[in-house]
Amino acid sequence: MDWGFVDGDIRRPKKKEKMTFAAGVAIQLSFMRAPNQVTVLNGKKVGKRAVASVQSSIQYITDNVKPVDFRNLILGSHANDASLRMKMFNSQGDEKTSFETLQKTQTEPGKSIVIPTTLTGPPQNPPAHAVRIIGCNLGKATVFVQELKKALGNNVRVIAPKHFDGVSWGKGYGLWEFLCYEFSVYLPKLPKTKKPRELPEIMAEFQRVVAASPPGGPAPAPFQFIDGSRVPDAYWKDENWYKPDPVGDVTMDLAAPIKLAAPLGPVTTVGVRRGLDLEFPKISWPVPIPDPTKFPKLDDKAKCLELLRADMILDKKYAPKSRFVGGTGGHPYPMFTRFNYADLDKMLAGLGWTFSREEPHDGLPLALRCVGEQAAYTLILPITDPAPTPDPKVGKVLTNFHPDPKRFAGVPDSKLPPPALSLDDPALYLTV
Repeated sequence: MDWGFVDGDIRRPKKKEKMTFAAGVAIQLSFMRAPNQVTVLNGKKVGKRAVASVQSSIQYITDNVKPVDFRNLILGSHANDASLRMKMFNSQGDEKTSFETLQKTQTEPGKSIVIPTTLTGPPQNPPAHAVRIIGCNLGKATVFVQELKKALGNNVRVIAPKHFDGVSWGKGYGLWEFLCYEFSVYLPKLPKTKKPRELPEIMAEFQRVVAASPPGGPAPAPFQFIDGSRVPDAYWKDENWYKPDPVGDVTMDLAAPIKLAAPLGPVTTVGVRRGLDLEFPKISWPVPIPDPTKFPKLDDKAKCLELLRADMILDKKYAPKSRFVGGTGGHPYPMFTRFNYADLDKMLAGLGWTFSREEPHDGLPLALRCVGEQAAYTLILPITDPAPTPDPKVGKVLTNFHPDPKRFAGVPDSKLPPPALSLDDPALYLTV
C-alpha cells in the first residue's frame, strides 16, 4: 500500500470551477490502481491535529500502519528547481521549504522528518521504499533532492520530476498526468519606469542563449528534447513557437487515446499547458551600516554592489559556510545556483537591483536594503512522443491515464491506455 499527502485544498471543483493542482493530484492518487493503490492522508489526524506536513504524515503512518502495509510515500506539492511549497514539520511557517529548511529538520529539536526503520526495515541498497514528489521541476535540483533524502533518513529512494508536472481532468473518464518542457532564459527585472519587454526582445534572448552553443555541438542543457536531440535553431525565431502568451491550456492529441465505446464518445485529445510564462524571483538582503557617515549614495550602484558582495560572502547567519560561496569547501547548494548563475559575480550582474535606506528598528542597525530581481521567461511545451519526431508542435502528448473507478470498474489495465511516463526514465525523473 502507498500513502499520499497533498499540500493545499484538495476539494474537487464544482461546475465551471477550474481544477486546482492540489485537487488534481488528490484525484490522481485516489484513482491509482492496485498494486499502486494510495491512501490519501489529508483529513486524517495525529492526536487532535490534522495531518498537515511531511512530519505529521510520517507520524500518522508510524502510529497506525503495520510495516507490511507501508510501501511508498507520495507527496504532492507546488515546487520549482530550488524549493517545495509543502511544510516539512508541524511548526514551520508559511515560507517555502528551502535547502536550509531541510537542514533544520536534521539539527533542530522537534523538526525531524526521518522515516523510522520500524517502517522501512534495516538499510538496503537500493532501498526497498520510495518517496515520490509530484511537483514541477524539483528533479532538476539534484543537491536539493539528495538533501531531502538525507533528511528523510537516507533509507528511501526519492523520485522527483525534471519537468513541469501537470494533470488534466476528464470528468466521467478519469485523469491524465502529463509533463512539459520548460525552456528558460533569465534577464534583470526592469525598473517600473521602463516599458516591459516585448516578444521580439524575449525571442532574441532565447536565440542568444542558443547561439552560445557551437553549431553542430551539444545543445545547452535546457534546450533539448527528451530523446537528447537539439531543439532546432529555427524554432526560436518563430513567434508561433512561443504562443499562447501568457501560458494557457491547449488541446493536443493523445499518444495513447482511449478507444472504448462510451456514452461520451472516445477520447482522443487532452488539455495541456503551453505558452510563455513570466516570473520574478528575487532576493532581499540588508547590509548593516553601523556608521551612518559611511552610508553609500543610493544611486552609486557600483559601491552598493561592492558592499552587498562583501556582506554576502561573510553571510554571518550561516558562517562559516556562506550560502554565496561555492566550489571546494563552499556551500553545497549556493544561492547563485538557485538563481541559475555560475557564480556570485554573475548573479550580481544578472539581477536588476534597487537600493534603499532602512532605518534602525527592533534592535537592528541602520542597513542598506538591496533587492535583486530576475525576469525568468519560460516557454512551456508538452512532452510528446519522440517518434517519429519529438517536436511538440506536431507530436502526440505522452500521458499516464488514471481511470475513474466508477466508470471503469472491472475493466482490466490491458484494456486501458498503457502508461507512457515511467518513473524509471532518467530523462523524465531524477532518482537518488
